[in-house]
Amino acid sequence: MAFAFATLRVLDERLRTALSAEAINKLNLVPPQSLAFLTEVGLDASAHPTLMTKLEEIVDRIFNTLPKSSDQWRRGPDLRVIQELHIDHLGSVGTKMLLHRAGIAAPAPSFVERAVASFPRSAEGHISRFGLRQNALDSSPQQRRIFAYAEFELSAAGIDRRGRILREHGFQGLRRWQKGWLRALTLPVNLHVDRSVCAEFQVMNEICDFVSQEGLADDKESCPQVVGHVDLLVCTTPCLSCV
Repeated sequence: MAFAFATLRVLDERLRTALSAEAINKLNLVPPQSLAFLTEVGLDASAHPTLMTKLEEIVDRIFNTLPKSSDQWRRGPDLRVIQELHIDHLGSVGTKMLLHRAGIAAPAPSFVERAVASFPRSAEGHISRFGLRQNALDSSPQQRRIFAYAEFELSAAGIDRRGRILREHGFQGLRRWQKGWLRALTLPVNLHVDRSVCAEFQVMNEICDFVSQEGLADDKESCPQVVGHVDLLVCTTPCLSCV
């Protein structure tokens, strides 16, 4: 219900408070994916320690099963916990928790400003909702567009390179990733969704190819010599495959 009202943009403060109280009363009955939805649509999770504790337990279960070395990652992560939880994404709150546990810091505000300015917008000024409405009361679904923007500075063996990339979610024509160092995962809630067309997955794959094309590294063994940083912003919550 909360997700539906938020999608229609009618989730006002009183309704959000009422839904939040009801969710807390029946928290043990809320499946992980729905719990992520509740935090995603703006329920005040920080005001409800029980809600945050439940979400932290889910994040901990996922984080503790992640590979701890590059060799383990190459063999592939153990997806049994994600399948048991039956979850595709953690919402904005849970995603930030998981990234924090992994030691991935939030980008600087100045980068966020540049990234947001790079995202195309609809005539109404929305970033991710595009489509023609007949009038102000028209509540018909709008096309959803998702963008990812990255800036990077990388160096190895005396070579310094920098760049920026903006990509849109979806099939943009046949692309063959040159190196194929990254691979998308199949997630349990939407089994037939191709996560390789996610905007952020495209961005990260192109950065990998850039590393090879610019002579910074050409195989997995030489990758550790590459140093630098990548800042990445997505205009919506990324799925667990991309995280």
